[in-house]
Amino acid sequence: MKKLIALLASGAVMLSAQAKEDVSVLYVGGSPDINTIGGVSIDSAVIAKSVKERTADFTKFLKQRFNKVRAVDGKDYTSGMSDGYDVTVFDGRPKAIRPAVRETDDKGRIIKDIRPAYLPDDFDRAAVCIAEMSEDLGRSVGTKNDWFCLCLYNYAHNWKKDHAIFNGPFKVSIRSEMLPTPENAKEYCPIYGYTLPELTEMWLVHSAVTPENGKRIGMVSRPWGYTDSPEAEIISSGVCAKSIDAVAIGRHGNFFHWGFAAKPSDMTEPARAALANAIVYMKDFNGRHVIARKKDEGIATRDRATAAKYTVSRACWKDQFDTNMKFYHMMDSMITAVKSRKAAGEKLLPADEMYLKFPAPEKPVQEPYDQYLQKQDPKLYEIFGEDEEEYARYYDKNRPYFTTDGAYGIVVDQDARSLKIANNDIRLLYKAVELLENGGNDAEKGRRLLERYTLCRFSTPAQWKSWLDANRDRMF
Repeated sequence: MKKLIALLASGAVMLSAQAKEDVSVLYVGGSPDINTIGGVSIDSAVIAKSVKERTADFTKFLKQRFNKVRAVDGKDYTSGMSDGYDVTVFDGRPKAIRPAVRETDDKGRIIKDIRPAYLPDDFDRAAVCIAEMSEDLGRSVGTKNDWFCLCLYNYAHNWKKDHAIFNGPFKVSIRSEMLPTPENAKEYCPIYGYTLPELTEMWLVHSAVTPENGKRIGMVSRPWGYTDSPEAEIISSGVCAKSIDAVAIGRHGNFFHWGFAAKPSDMTEPARAALANAIVYMKDFNGRHVIARKKDEGIATRDRATAAKYTVSRACWKDQFDTNMKFYHMMDSMITAVKSRKAAGEKLLPADEMYLKFPAPEKPVQEPYDQYLQKQDPKLYEIFGEDEEEYARYYDKNRPYFTTDGAYGIVVDQDARSLKIANNDIRLLYKAVELLENGGNDAEKGRRLLERYTLCRFSTPAQWKSWLDANRDRMF
């Protein structure tokens, strides 16, 4: 019997070894498992202890599944280290290789705001970024894994069940359940013109992380325009304070966004398996850099026209006031409750302390509809006044020609509109070349369009035409 037990134990070790994937992983740590964002005051020794424990937790998780694992602190990481590994997991910030730049004018208004860079612009190693590391590291590179909201909770929904990360090599045994659709997601329905069911299929990613207990919370990225380029994919959304399609798990080029912030030991087994599969999946993206670089988080997509159309409606005017009033009552109630608990000598959680730092909320007052419209778009108000139907016609009619204009703003491309060709139609570029070839008054219009919608700067129509013909099948 003892010999049999010994053989079984030996077999278990062999099976465990065989279960590991032949993927080399570099883990970059340095982040605590507790929330340090939003004015929370935490002792530095507590943070250091949390960083150490989280790093150990991730390292154990990775070594159980992969043959070669190394853990380094963010302050000791350099991008060259990633060259020796199949996948780098970023859970902590490296040292900045380019400092932040912030400039203001004589009135104190920000005229230039450039985030620090932690990775070189040509970084093409496979990377899995945990929660807000996607924003911190990806901003300078230009990934679409931007900071839509640091508000991702513990359930995933609308996941692509046939995606590789849910189908091996590690088995992902998801037990989903039908749960109430998040109220925050429902608030986006009138803005973008869709409806949501009362219940949504979800599965639990982790159970220990909530803002109330002081643990880190996850990050979702903006969904608009995320899949407009061929090197990006949305894999799952999750319960958060944003839209139903906010990106909780996604990939842009060689950067994988795992938005959930929980450490592995706090995850459910299906989540641990899916994260391990994501690392295996990303092995094939070494050298596959980002194509469509999103350097400005405020860039607008065509979805903005849909939102703008709703924004100038009376329904939005009323809903906005109702939302502000609900927020006022919520904040007033929370601040009052926390102050009462403090006065009673109760111990406050880190999340409670945040409320004490907030100024007393002012009760909102609904402004007249005409004043509201003037603030939304003064130029359009001069034309349409309070005529909702005219605003709606304007946004519908010009939808094919809108282009981005400042922070989340849109403007009609009059050049494209004059040609009656949508600015996401490749025919527009060929028409622009034709205008250049013909010369005359429209030649400059052609050049404007070509330079507006490409990164090229050729000097002759023949060069433009040759470039277009050579790359037509690669355009999106």
